[in-house]
Amino acid sequence: MQNELSVEQRTRLQHASTGEIIENFPIVLMNSKDSDELSPLHYICQRRNLDLELLTHFFNYKADPNYEDQNGDTPLHYLCKTEIPNRATLIKLFIKNNASINRTNSLLETPLHLLCKNKKPDLDSIKILGEKGVAFNMKESMEGNTPLHILCSKEEKSSQETLEIVNYLLTENADINAKNSQGNNVCHLVLKQKIIDHTLYKVIIGNDSLELDSVNDLKESFFHCLLKKEDKQKIIMYLKELLGKGCNPNLQDNNGWTPLHLICSKTNDKMNVSLINLFIENGADPNIGDKEGRNLLHHVIPKTGNMDNSLVEILMKHNVDCNKQDREGVTPFIKYCQNDTPDVDMINVFLEEGEVDLNLFTKDGRSALHMIIENSSNLEILEILIDSNDADVEIKDSKERNLLHYACKNSQPNIEIIKYLIEKELDPNEKESKNGWTCLHFLAQLSDLSDELTEVIEFLIESDADVTIKDNAGNLPFHLICNNEEFNDALFELLADGIEINEVNDNGETPLHLFVLQPDRTAEYLEWFKDMEADFTIGRESDERNALHLHFLNEPDEEVLSYLVDECECEIDSKDKFNNNLLHLLCQSSQISKDLIENLIEDLDINEQNDEGKTALHLVCANNPDAEFIECLIENEHDINIKDNEGNLALHELCKDKKKLIFNEKTQREENKYFSKDITTEQLKLFFENDVEINEANNNGDTTLICLCKNKKFNENDKEKSNMEPKIDVFKLFLEYEADYTIQNKEQSTALHELCKHDYHDFETFLFFFELEDTDLNLTDKDGNTILHLLCMQSFELSEDLSRIIQHLATLGCNLNLKNNDEQTPLLILFNSKYRHHETSFDLINQGADPLIKDKNQRNLLHLMNISQPYYHAIHFLINKGIGYKDIDVFGNTPLHYACNHEEIDFDIVRIFTELGMNLNQTNLKGETPSSLLNGKSEKPQFNYQVTRFLTSVKFDKKQQKIQKLIRLNADYKPLPSLSGKIPKHVGGFLKPMKFQEIPLDQIKINPKPIFSGEKKNIYIADWFGQKVCATTLKNSIFITKTEVEKFKKELSFVCSLHYPHTVRFFGAQLQDETKLTYISEYCENGDLSTYISKNNISLTNKIKIASGIAKGIAYLHSKNTMHRKLKTSKIVLDRRLRPKITGYGFSRQMTDTLYSTVLKTIQTVHDPYQSPEMLAESDTYDFKTDIYSFGIILWELMNNKKLKITDPRVWGSKRWTEEIMKGNRPPLKDCKCKKMIARCWHQDPDQRPEMKEILEYFMVHEKKYENMN
Repeated sequence: MQNELSVEQRTRLQHASTGEIIENFPIVLMNSKDSDELSPLHYICQRRNLDLELLTHFFNYKADPNYEDQNGDTPLHYLCKTEIPNRATLIKLFIKNNASINRTNSLLETPLHLLCKNKKPDLDSIKILGEKGVAFNMKESMEGNTPLHILCSKEEKSSQETLEIVNYLLTENADINAKNSQGNNVCHLVLKQKIIDHTLYKVIIGNDSLELDSVNDLKESFFHCLLKKEDKQKIIMYLKELLGKGCNPNLQDNNGWTPLHLICSKTNDKMNVSLINLFIENGADPNIGDKEGRNLLHHVIPKTGNMDNSLVEILMKHNVDCNKQDREGVTPFIKYCQNDTPDVDMINVFLEEGEVDLNLFTKDGRSALHMIIENSSNLEILEILIDSNDADVEIKDSKERNLLHYACKNSQPNIEIIKYLIEKELDPNEKESKNGWTCLHFLAQLSDLSDELTEVIEFLIESDADVTIKDNAGNLPFHLICNNEEFNDALFELLADGIEINEVNDNGETPLHLFVLQPDRTAEYLEWFKDMEADFTIGRESDERNALHLHFLNEPDEEVLSYLVDECECEIDSKDKFNNNLLHLLCQSSQISKDLIENLIEDLDINEQNDEGKTALHLVCANNPDAEFIECLIENEHDINIKDNEGNLALHELCKDKKKLIFNEKTQREENKYFSKDITTEQLKLFFENDVEINEANNNGDTTLICLCKNKKFNENDKEKSNMEPKIDVFKLFLEYEADYTIQNKEQSTALHELCKHDYHDFETFLFFFELEDTDLNLTDKDGNTILHLLCMQSFELSEDLSRIIQHLATLGCNLNLKNNDEQTPLLILFNSKYRHHETSFDLINQGADPLIKDKNQRNLLHLMNISQPYYHAIHFLINKGIGYKDIDVFGNTPLHYACNHEEIDFDIVRIFTELGMNLNQTNLKGETPSSLLNGKSEKPQFNYQVTRFLTSVKFDKKQQKIQKLIRLNADYKPLPSLSGKIPKHVGGFLKPMKFQEIPLDQIKINPKPIFSGEKKNIYIADWFGQKVCATTLKNSIFITKTEVEKFKKELSFVCSLHYPHTVRFFGAQLQDETKLTYISEYCENGDLSTYISKNNISLTNKIKIASGIAKGIAYLHSKNTMHRKLKTSKIVLDRRLRPKITGYGFSRQMTDTLYSTVLKTIQTVHDPYQSPEMLAESDTYDFKTDIYSFGIILWELMNNKKLKITDPRVWGSKRWTEEIMKGNRPPLKDCKCKKMIARCWHQDPDQRPEMKEILEYFMVHEKKYENMN
C-alpha cells in the first residue's frame, strides 16, 4: 500500500474535475499524508470550486476530518480560510462527520478565527458553527485576538455582512471587553484604525456591556487612542460622544499622561484651545501631574522657539499651577526661562495671571533668574523680574554661584548685564563653592580671548575685582588664562598686574608652566614673560620640570630652544625628577625631529639612562620608531645593547606593544589601551646589521622575537592596509639573522605559542613556522597547552585561515589527544566553544582525534554539542563514531537533558535520542528529567505548541520503555541510519561544506506549483533524498552558451563551499537539460523577511535575534571576502525557528556583460532604497561598507515592523529618489529601537559606518539583555 501522496496525486486533487477525482483517486489513500502531513482532504479543501458531491465522496470512504498538518491545521481550517461560495453547506457536512469545530492549530486558531480573517466572512457559516457550540472567546497565540478582535482590527471599511456578524457574535455573548495580548479590547482596535469605521464604531459603542473606562497594557483609554491621531478635526465627534457617555477623562497612561497632557504636548495644533475647554467642561482635572510631576503648563512650553501664548492664558484661567515643580524641581515658568528667545509679553502673562514664585529652585539650585542669564542674557526681562517683581538679586544656586557668576561664565558675557548686577551691589570677589572661582576666574577660562572680553575684565577690575584671589586649587585668574591656547597681551597684562608672576598653585605650577604646555608658543610670547621677570628655571613640584623641559614635551622648536638657553638662563643639560634629560623628553614627544636630535647630541651624553634605565634609543623605539631617528642615534654611537631596568634592549621596545594606561569611565579603572606602531624590515636591519644581541632575553624571559609575537597591534588583521609590508617578511628577517625561535620564556611559551594567542591568523606565516626544522608542535607551555590548544581557544567565529591552520596542523603529526592542565584536548576546546565550525572538528576526528574523549566533568562530545550549539546532522555523525548517547556526566545529565534544556530547542534532535530508546523520565542529580525540562520550555509562547504536541505524541511501554508513536514536526526529518553502517551520502553532504555536484533529474521531485515566479526565475518546493529543498529554475536559459554554463557551474561551486547557520545552503545543480538550468538550495519554512514583516507583528526579542543573525551572516560572507551588494529583506529567509539566513549572495563575483547577465540582473542596473549612496553614484570604489548601509535599511524595517515606503510614488525608483539619498535624507528614526546603530549603519560617509565586529558585539549584548528580561 502506498503510504505517501505522490506529486501527481496532489496536483490532481487540486486541479482535476470532481468526476475525475471520484473516478480515479485510490480509496486506500483517503487517509494518507504527504511530506507536509497534508491529507487528500486538506488538498480538496483548498479548491475554490469544491462541491458537496466531492466532499461527500471522501466522507463516504472514511476520510478523517480531524487530521492535522505540520502546523496543526485540520481540513476544516483549510475550508474556513479558502474563498468557497457554498462554504456553509460544506461546513455542515464536516460537522455531521464529527469534525472538531474548536480544535486549534499551532497558532491556537480555531476555524472561527480563520473565517473571521477572510476578506469576505459569511454569516451563514459562522451561525452554523455557533449552533454547534463553537467557542466565541478563544484567543489565538500571535496577538491574543478573539474572532471579534479580528473583525474589528481590519483597516478596510466593514461590509454589511461583517456588521451583521459582529452583531451576531455580540448576541451570542462574545466578550466585547476581552483583551488581546496588548490589552486592547475591540473598541481600542476600532479607534486605532487609520480611518475609523464609523458604522462599526456605532455598533461597538452602542453595546451596553462595553466597559467605557477600559485601558490596554499601556494604560491607554479610548481617549488616548483617539488623541494620538494627527487630524483632530476628524475625531472631535467621537470625543464628544465618549464624554457624553461618561468616559473618565482623567485616566492616566503608563507615562501618567491624561488626555489633556496629550493635547498640550502638540503645541502647534489649532484645535488645542477648543479641545482643552471641551475636556475641562466635562470634568477633566487640569492639575493632574504625569509620572515626571509635570502639569499641562510644562507640556505646552517648548524648549526652544516660539509658543502659543493663548494656550498658557487658557490654562492659567483654569487655575493650572505655574509654580508646580516636576521631579527635577523645574516649574513651568523656569522651563520657559530656559528658552533661548523668551518673549517679554509671555513673561508678563505669567507674572500677571499666575502669581509666579520667582525664588523657587530646581534640584541643582537654579532659579528663573539664573536661567534667563544662562540661556538668553535678556536684560529687559531681568529688570522686569528684579526691579518690578522683587526677585532676589542675591539668589545663589546649590554651588553658591550668584547671578554675576552666571553672567561671567556665559561663553559670550554681556557687559550690560554685568554692569547692571554690579549696580545691584553684587560682590565680584565672591567665590562659588565648587572650584572656589570668582567672576575673574570664570572669565579667564573662556576660550575666546576677544577685545569684548578685555572690556568686561577691565570693567570688573575697575569695580574692585581682585586679581590676587586664588581658587580651591591655588590658581589665580592669571593661571587659568595661561592655560588658554590663545594669547592676548592686553588681557594678560590686566590679570598679571599686581600679582607675583612666579606664584605657584597647589600643584606647584607657575603661570609660565601652564603657558608653555600649550601649542604654538613662540619666542615672542616667551619674551613677554621674560619682561614680566618670570623665572624660567623653576621646576614643577610634581616632576621638577622647568619651562625648557615642558616645551620639549609639547612642540619642541629650535628657535624657542635657543631663546630659553641663551636668554632665559635655562641649562641644556638639566634633568627632571626622573633623571630625564632633554634628549629623553624629545624622544617621547610626538614632534620629534632629526635636526633637534643632532643639536642635543652635541651637548648631551647619548647613552645616558634615566631612572628606569632607558636611553634615548629605548624611548624612540617605544614611541616614535621612525627609521630616520633610529639611524640618527645609532650613527652617533648609541650603544644598542644597553638594557633598561626590566632587562629590555631598545629592540625589545621596538617589538613590544605601544600601550598607555587610560581611565575607563565604564569600569571606573585604568586599563591598557593599545596603539598602532609600524615595525618594518628597514628598522630591524639597523639593529641586526649593528650586531644587536638578537636572542637576549629580558627579565620575563622574552626575546625580541617573542616580544614581536606578543604584539597585539602588529598581529591584527591589516589586509586593508596596502602600505604595510607582509608580516612574514619581518619574521623571515629575524631568522635570517639567527633569531632562536625555540627559546621559551618564564611562561614556557615560545614565539609560536605567543603568535597563536591572537585573534587574527595569517596562514602563510604559520605555515612558515610549522616548516622550520626545530619547531616542536607538541611543546607545551606552563598550562600544558600546545599551539593547537591555543589556536582552538581563538575559535570565536572561526576564520577561514584559522580553520585551515588547525586542519593543516592535524596532518603534521601534532598530538591531537594531548590534554592540558585543565584536562582539555583541542577537540574538547572546540566543542566547548559556542562559535565553532563543525567541519573543523570533524576533520580533527577524521585525522585521529579521539571522539570518545571526555572532559573533567565526564561530558562527552554529545553533551558539549547539546550545551552550546546542537546541529541535527552533526549529531548523526557523532553517534556513528560510537560516542555514547546514554553517557551520564557528573551531574547526572545525559545528552538528552542538555538538548531539552537548550535555549533554542530543536525537536528533531530530541527525536533522534528518543528514537534510540532514551528515557524522557530519567532524572539527573537535581531531579530533573528531559520531560520536565521540556515542560519548562512550554512556558515560552514560541515553544508552547511544539512541546505540548511532542509530549502528547510520545507513548511509553512501561516494560520496554520504547517509543510507540512520534508525530513528525518537520518534513526534512529522516530516521537515524544504522549505527553499524556509514552515513548515507545524501545525509553526509549536510555535515560540512559541499563540493558542487551535478544532480540528476530523477533525484529531484519537484512540486509543479511554483512558490515564486519572477521575470528571471521560478522557485519550487522539491524533494531531494527525503529532504525538502528549493529548486530554482532559470528562465531563458536556452540562450546561455556552454562557456557561460561553465561560469555558472564555477559560481555555484563557490556558493556550495559556504556553510554557516545564517546563510542559505546550496547543494548543486541540474545541468543535463541546458534549457532548464536548476540549482538546489535549502528550504526555509517562514519565507522571506520582507513578506514576514508585512504579515506578522514581530516581538522585540525576536527582532533582536533576527537582526543579530543577519549581522552574523553578513560577517561570515565578509570573512570569505564576499560582498553581497544586493542585500535587502527579500534576500533574507526565515526557517521554522525564525533563524534568518542570507540568500542571493551567489552569482555576484564573476558577472559579465554577456547574454548570461540577462538571466541574473547586475546590481548596477537597478535603483532601490537598499543601495548605498556610493553604489547609486555608480562609483567603482564601494567596498564591504555598502552591505553595512543595506543592513541599516533592513534594521529600520525590522524594528519598525513595516516595509520602507516613499510617500510620493513618483520619486520611487527614479533619479529624484537617488538625489534624496545622495543628499543624506533617510527614513524617520523617531521612537525606533536601535536608532543610533541604524543611523551609523546608513551614514552617508562609508568610513563612518561601523565595522561588522562592532555590530556583532552590539547585538550580542542586546540579545543577552532581552534573554535576561524574558
